[in-house]
Amino acid sequence: DLMLRAMQSTDLHEVARIGKECFGESAHLSSMPFDEDKAAGFVTDVMAAGFAVVYEHAGRVVGMMLGDVIAPWYSRGLMGVEHILAVEPASRGTPAAPMLIQAWEAWCEDMGAQIVRLSVSSEYEAAGRLYQRIGYRHAGGNYFRVL
Repeated sequence: DLMLRAMQSTDLHEVARIGKECFGESAHLSSMPFDEDKAAGFVTDVMAAGFAVVYEHAGRVVGMMLGDVIAPWYSRGLMGVEHILAVEPASRGTPAAPMLIQAWEAWCEDMGAQIVRLSVSSEYEAAGRLYQRIGYRHAGGNYFRVL
């Protein structure tokens, strides 16, 4: 009943639902309006050239991850970057996020990445604890200010 699969255009509505729900959990991000059309266009672009995977439970999309591999401004090496990792609240604490991360890491390695970077854009502290539990090291942080 649990399954990872490539994201498809038929998933856009569910992906937007999950993304919007997680977006709303962030005090700094939710100060900007969520634009479902903009999100769908971005997701479509990533589906064409990057990592775009959903996690299904009982035939229903409950999690998703988008990512790319980039050459950062300071190196010729390649880095895997996560655009969004989102799991609906009712499915947190399940294998959804670890499985999505593991699939993304394998894709990044296949694409030649030497390092991967995950972030937490909400106040959901359990995500950071999960990242550390599966071998990520906390480095730096983001600071936001609404203008």
